[in-house]
Amino acid sequence: MFDNRKSYYSTLPALLHGLVVCLLLYITPALSQQQDTTAVTPETKKIPQEKSAEPTEVAKETKETIPFMPGDALEIKVYPDTISFPNGIYTIDDKGYAYLPILGYKKVTDKSVSKVESLLKEAYVNYLPQPNIQVRPLIRISLLGGFYRPGLYWVDPRGNMWNIIQYAGGTAREDGLEKLKWRRNRVTISKDLIPYIESGESLQSIGFKSGDQVRVTQRPQRRFWDVFRSDVLPLLSFTISAVASAASVYMAYQMYQERQ
Repeated sequence: MFDNRKSYYSTLPALLHGLVVCLLLYITPALSQQQDTTAVTPETKKIPQEKSAEPTEVAKETKETIPFMPGDALEIKVYPDTISFPNGIYTIDDKGYAYLPILGYKKVTDKSVSKVESLLKEAYVNYLPQPNIQVRPLIRISLLGGFYRPGLYWVDPRGNMWNIIQYAGGTAREDGLEKLKWRRNRVTISKDLIPYIESGESLQSIGFKSGDQVRVTQRPQRRFWDVFRSDVLPLLSFTISAVASAASVYMAYQMYQERQ
């Protein structure tokens, strides 16, 4: 009987070792997948990358002559009097009208930037000692998720991706630029904005419109040992405890059988 009990105890370490090896073989692919944060998923491959076509001369002329769109806004700045009453951002309603100081509602979607500037200079000549007025169109962009200053921003469509990321204070994650997503109407347009950041192309030439969203993941960046300690180690400890308990019960049962 003593020899049989000794054989049971001698096989227990081998049994535990085999179970631990099997568990590690099972979790290793999951850990490697967690580490590879830059891999392209099948979902990413299926999403078409929307690229704006090269605009023709007619399209360029149209954008220059009628830059204001319903839902956008225009910004007025007076120099050198930067605290003068016209200074500010004025939204454009769905009919194309903006509520301007003194003038009230004026339709601006049928006017170019230079025409709006001329209109304001003529209207404010009696109110400003130096009516040096500049106007620029603005579009609505939502910067959401893991930015230091997420929020809704009015941005100049002639600016670039670097500008709008700067508005939000940059990304909280070190690899945040690789996690950016460009979305519109609940559809992901692009998951790779690095080329646009590097090229410095304007938002207008890229194809941004009012209402577009730029998102970045909020999840903190996790390293291998963080994943192992929080996800794998508890499972490993539980498995070893369960195996040890089962082995103890089995040996106690065998000892009981031998005493009979």
